[in-house]
Amino acid sequence: MQEFLHLVAVIAIIVTVHELGHFLAARAMGIRVDVFSIGMGPRLLGYMRGRGWRLGPLPPGWLGQGATDYRLSLLPVGGYVRIAGMVEENPEESEQPPQPWEFRAKKPWQKAIVLSAGVVMNGLTAIILFTGLTMVQGGEEWHSTTVAYVAPESLGEKIGLRSGDRIVAVDGAPVRTWNQLLERLLSPSFPKDARLIELERPAGGERLQLRIPKTEMLRLLVSERSLDIAPAPSRVTLVAVDALRPAGRAGLQAGDTLLAFNEEVIQTTNQFVRRVQESRGRNFLLTWKRGGDTLRAHLQPDVDGKIGVQIATNYVGPREPVAYSLPEALGIGVSSSVRVVVGFFYAVGAILQGKLSVRESIGGPIQIARMATEQARVGLEAFLVFVAQLSVMLALINILPFPALDGGHLVIVGLEALLRRELPTRFKLAVQQIGVALLAMLLLFVLWNDLRR
Repeated sequence: MQEFLHLVAVIAIIVTVHELGHFLAARAMGIRVDVFSIGMGPRLLGYMRGRGWRLGPLPPGWLGQGATDYRLSLLPVGGYVRIAGMVEENPEESEQPPQPWEFRAKKPWQKAIVLSAGVVMNGLTAIILFTGLTMVQGGEEWHSTTVAYVAPESLGEKIGLRSGDRIVAVDGAPVRTWNQLLERLLSPSFPKDARLIELERPAGGERLQLRIPKTEMLRLLVSERSLDIAPAPSRVTLVAVDALRPAGRAGLQAGDTLLAFNEEVIQTTNQFVRRVQESRGRNFLLTWKRGGDTLRAHLQPDVDGKIGVQIATNYVGPREPVAYSLPEALGIGVSSSVRVVVGFFYAVGAILQGKLSVRESIGGPIQIARMATEQARVGLEAFLVFVAQLSVMLALINILPFPALDGGHLVIVGLEALLRRELPTRFKLAVQQIGVALLAMLLLFVLWNDLRR
């Protein structure tokens, strides 16, 4: 029941915001909106200007008179707006000449604004949530420039960094915090023709200078997603645990801190994931901490090389709080949203290339409900971050040029603009019905995939 309520809350927030975008854009373009519904299915309760509040369905003839019915519907699985003149959704309206207040009567650019407004609103919602959380939470300066772990084949390894290195300067400028270190390493500007990294390497007790040519560094920055390095000291904590997978059966819980894989100290998520995947088909000893207790268990990854956890790397060294101004927080909000977009397309590309399995990468309502519940248990801030991330992903999916989605409607509008005439209603209805059928099949697939997981 708790997972269902969290799913309803997430969907209600994201879908209502999306439909609000369509509603506001339609009204701004002078288009009549007959229904704004939170939820789907039969009408439970609603308000119409001039008619007041009313329980249950509306009497015949009340809709289509110029007033919007703001309603709450029975099924808490989304929402919708009914825009006058969208024949794909209201076929009966195609039999009459387009009226000035209808979608059909508007110019292509006006139609495009109305259709894309939901996606824009979802994107803005994510930016606002990320920005607000940044303002509330603030930030931290991590007082460490020592590298805890460098992922194999990562940008960090390619520029010559190793675990244990303490970086003292980048391009001649001293670095005293991890924030300064990342900013200068990833900067696209170069004082000379190369990036110079000065470091102390404890293994040999020596001071070194790494020199990466500007062209090589720029090529790496473009081709690699991140440095894949972590500051020392860092620890890996569990964000969520699947009770039916190896980790859940071994007794691990959200909030636990991983200490060691066999005898190796665990410091980053990348390191732990690699070790687990390398142990596919074999047992390993995992040591973790819960409160003041140190616990151990033998685990064996499943056939996919996973144990059923969501994990995060946390820096546990000295730190100093930082307050952000609104412009700074807004910049972080935008960059956080962009990272979700990049991650989405990276995941899609990895699935198409066979690097990620469809079973583990695609989730539906059941998976969303589980993840929402886990994030809610961590705290309100984690839950809102999840909502922001899902809002961006909904926007990206909706803008795809697929029938029945906003992107599909935009394609129709684009074709009509090129042909300078309205496409036949039968054609648009057929495209809409095919799209709905394909989406229904996709929903059944993700539900089946959720149940398999």
